[in-house]
Amino acid sequence: MGRLLLNLRGDKDALGLDLGLGSVGIELMGKFIGLGLILILFYSCQLSSKPVSSQYRGGDKNGYLKKVSCPRAVVKDQRSDDLAVAIENSIKYYQKLDANSSFSFGEQNYSAREMIKSHKLVLSLLKGEKWYSSRVKVINELFDCYLMVSRASEQTLFTGYFSPVIEGSRKANSGYKHLAYGKPDNLKKLALDKFRASLAKRTIIYRLTGNNEIMPYYSRKEINEGAVRGKAEVVAWLADRIDFFFLQIQGSGIIKDKKGNLFQLDYAGANGREYKSIGKLLVDKGVMELKDVSLHSIQAYLRAHPKLIDDILNYNESYVFFQAKDFDGKIIGSMNEPLTFDRSAALDDSLPKGALLFVDTRVPDCSLDKGCGDGKSTKNHQKFVLNQDSGGAIKGYGRIDLYLGVGEQAALISGGLRSFGDVYFMVAKQEVLNNF
Repeated sequence: MGRLLLNLRGDKDALGLDLGLGSVGIELMGKFIGLGLILILFYSCQLSSKPVSSQYRGGDKNGYLKKVSCPRAVVKDQRSDDLAVAIENSIKYYQKLDANSSFSFGEQNYSAREMIKSHKLVLSLLKGEKWYSSRVKVINELFDCYLMVSRASEQTLFTGYFSPVIEGSRKANSGYKHLAYGKPDNLKKLALDKFRASLAKRTIIYRLTGNNEIMPYYSRKEINEGAVRGKAEVVAWLADRIDFFFLQIQGSGIIKDKKGNLFQLDYAGANGREYKSIGKLLVDKGVMELKDVSLHSIQAYLRAHPKLIDDILNYNESYVFFQAKDFDGKIIGSMNEPLTFDRSAALDDSLPKGALLFVDTRVPDCSLDKGCGDGKSTKNHQKFVLNQDSGGAIKGYGRIDLYLGVGEQAALISGGLRSFGDVYFMVAKQEVLNNF
């Protein structure tokens, strides 16, 4: 790609495709609730100077999982309670699937039933002394590890995302005028794998005209101008259109009313239109330099130029629909299971969903009291996480997005997280599962 992209996570990815049905939107399946605002800059062609063999080793044109020895750094992660919670959520996901659903690790395939057994093995190990005294040996004896390798680089670009909190209400007379809609009743979806195997996990998002002609669903501009009135329920009224725009990009968020009561908006669908970065737009127009692009700089520019807000926001035609519910502290990922702070991550949908990973990178050393200092201070981040979410710009084998939680500190860290490192997929050996 070699392009600049401000990834404001959570938006469904949309592509144009002509299937003889007209120009319609294709979205990657799965609920992209991704909740962070990340800067991704020229990542696809500049990940690393290390060359990677072009020899096909499984995977797809974007990359593959390379079987390797499990890393010694696994000893660095000493916490277990939150890891167990995240693993349990992946098990719940597998239990909802057909027991024979297949998950590929290199040339090895595992069923949903086997993935459950692999995760339960980890849970049993977390309760034992060997997990802490001889973890490297135990893991290498019982598990296979696969390094995620991009065709462009053996290292992976890490970013982060979080859950925003913005002002709004569930009541129409609140004085707030920016509407959050539920999924419209005329929004249609068609699975494309019924027509072509190469289009597995992709769908057409469309609407039908009065003459039953298939058309792309309405754009952001058309929706803001009232195209879905009477076709979609208003689920919330928001105070600020800029905050609402970024919450839409996140895919979900927490709303606080004037009395301090909280409720949440969870992802319910999208219009299937192409995601376009407004950060890239501002750079292309020459109003902002690449080095200055950030969530805060974009917001500041918009607030300083109110007459330009509509044109800039409508440049991104993608639009997210929501469902409102009482705040229960659970942020739901694309597996329709709760995300766990510091233990959930978003990866490309082609990779084994729910799988256990070990990540080795560095993250900004930030806190609310001291901020992020000069922005250059980082610390090691060597942890077990699980592939439990998806994101519109999280594509291919060279990307991972870490879920960093709710609130201002999570925003600080995620806003500055752009580092390179390694991602290892871990799954129990087949012969171990046969005896477990």
